[in-house]
Formats: sequence, C-alpha cells, structure tokens
Amino acid sequence: MSPAEIKSRAPAVIGPRKSESDENGKEEQRWTSGLPSTKPTISPWLLEPSSKLLGFTSTKELPKHADIVVVGSGITGAFAAHFLKEGWAKDLSVVMLDAREACWGSSGQNIGAVEMLLFQNSWDVSAMTLESVQLLRDFVRDNDIPCEWQDCLGVFAVPQPMIGFGIASVADMKAAMPESMGKVLDSVAWGPSASSSSSRTRDDGEPVTAGDGGWDVDKIRATLAGLGVHDADGVVLQANSATVHPYRLVAWILERLLERHGADGFALHTHTPVTRLSRRGG
Repeated sequence: MSPAEIKSRAPAVIGPRKSESDENGKEEQRWTSGLPSTKPTISPWLLEPSSKLLGFTSTKELPKHADIVVVGSGITGAFAAHFLKEGWAKDLSVVMLDAREACWGSSGQNIGAVEMLLFQNSWDVSAMTLESVQLLRDFVRDNDIPCEWQDCLGVFAVPQPMIGFGIASVADMKAAMPESMGKVLDSVAWGPSASSSSSRTRDDGEPVTAGDGGWDVDKIRATLAGLGVHDADGVVLQANSATVHPYRLVAWILERLLERHGADGFALHTHTPVTRLSRRGG
C-alpha cells in the first residue's frame, strides 16, 4: 500500500472545472462542491464545543506522508478512523483533515435522529440499517458515552394517498423478516383509509391490515396535530428509534483517538482544506 502524500495546508479556490477529456478522449464536465462557507450558521449542537478539539492541530506542520488520510471529521470520518485504529490499521499512521472545526459540517448540524431507512431502499438495506442502529446503541452504552442517547418510538406520518402502500410495505417486511422487522415495525391507520387499506394484499397474497399492537390512536393523532401535521391518515411506527447529540458523540470518538494514539498514530488537523485528490498507480 502506497502512503498518501500530503501536499499543503494552504487552501485553494475550488469550483466548476472546464471540460476535460477522459481516457477515451470524450469530453466531460467535472464539478466539485467547493470549500465550506466562511460564515456558516452555527447549529445549537455546537454552542458548547469541545475545548480539546476547538482549533486543534496535532502538529505545527503537516506530516509529509501518511499511510491513510481521512477527509472530514464528522460521523463517517470519526467512525472510519475508530475502526481503522481498532482493527487492521492499528500500526499505521492515520491523518484526519477538516476544512473547518472538528465535526462542524452536516454531522454537527443534524437533528440527531437515529432510525433505520425504510421505503427508499430494498429490504436488505433496511435490514442493514436496523443492525446499524443496534450497533450504535451498543457502542454508546458499552462505552458510556455522554451524548444524550435516548431510545424512543419513531413515528412517520403517512398521508392518505400513501397509506395503503405504507401499510402493505410494513406487512411485507414483517412477513419476510419476522425475527427482525417483526419486532420493531408496526402501522396504524384511521378514517376511510383504515378500511380501504384492507383491499391491498401483501406480496404473498394475504390481506393487509393495520397493526393491532394496542396503540392509542387518539394520542397519536393529537400529537401529530400538535406538531402541525393534520393530513395524515396513518403512521408507520419504529420501536427501535433513538435520538442522540451528534456532536458530542463524534467529539468523544475523536478525543479518545487522540488520547490513545500519539501524533504518529492518529493526527487531527482542523482548518486544513483538502484541495486536490489524485491517484498514483493501481
């Protein structure tokens, strides 16, 4: 494995490039996202940042080489570095670069909802995200991470045109994966859709009905109304959802990486934009 070469700490202007020719001589337009805003809106999650990470640089100068370079210090970057240093890369040098403060991008600005993905994905993907939720829950509990983790019931409002599809999808997933989805998924419908949904059938031909888990429909509807949701004809329920303080979770991971590994093992450099990536051989 060839080590990554780190060029410079100096930022550069990045924007749409001119047309370039690919290996077959065909011109194509390449775009890059550009550097982060210099005046971003501060998320409420970031009002009390880690004093250890704010403005952090492991060394005054960037190292000339690194075995692995992680670009970005959000959820993806932090967990990538964690599993690398806890696994096969424990003896390799890992350098993390971020154009802003640590976890100052979307990971530090999202609402902290922890839930599996449902209707946008195949069942295999939904099952994988269900396992990911449990993996994260176990990780937080096993390490006693102070990140305001709270288990909760995930409630997804479904409008009338989609209620039949929503109930049928839940029924299909529960029938296909009873040991996993059967324990965490349910659906509730009301009004005309509650009866009309029974005309739908599952993939195996069985009639579809909303869940009978003893849910308090009046309470669910009142809660939705209080949140300004008045056009729902039902809900899909996820019993394994949670909320988390995303910045505190990531900050804990990064701080532990810095404590466990010297600058030669894991180095973090904030305010260090990555302006170019290039492939050398292979």
